[in-house]
Amino acid sequence: MGDMNFVFLESKPRRFSARVTVQMPRQSGPVPQTFHAEMIELEQSDLDHIAAKPDADMVLIRKKLVGWAGIQNVNGDEMPFSEELRDRLMARPYVRYAIARACVERPPGDVCIWPDNASAARLFVACATQWQFGWAGDVLDLDYTGVRTAADLMQIDATPDLGSSPLARGTR
Repeated sequence: MGDMNFVFLESKPRRFSARVTVQMPRQSGPVPQTFHAEMIELEQSDLDHIAAKPDADMVLIRKKLVGWAGIQNVNGDEMPFSEELRDRLMARPYVRYAIARACVERPPGDVCIWPDNASAARLFVACATQWQFGWAGDVLDLDYTGVRTAADLMQIDATPDLGSSPLARGTR
């Protein structure tokens, strides 16, 4: 599937690693420095909270930033995550901005899948090799025998339940 990542939405937010690029102020101009932040995925209520209160980003980052790698002291030693050090870094607006931005951005290529659709999405990915192509490279069709075999191996019921479908009732 190329560079597409499926993110299966679960009942609670997932943890993820985000690359954070901080524009460090220097006399010659900003210098980008990066580290990896371990974060908890945002929910809509978090974004609503940010919109409602001016200092909400600080509260949100305290809640969502749960670890990191690549933060070093002046001697080049790795500095382990701690709430105290997190708060010291957050006192610098340029660091706070970079972390807040990383909190709301998704990695490129992520596709969110709701739990009800997880089986279908996993089957779709598993059947990526079952597409049949014409001599010019155009897609002809899907090898349904291969899809049925994949569904059986994955123990997925690939028979649609049309009982509640508007098409089954004759309406659109």
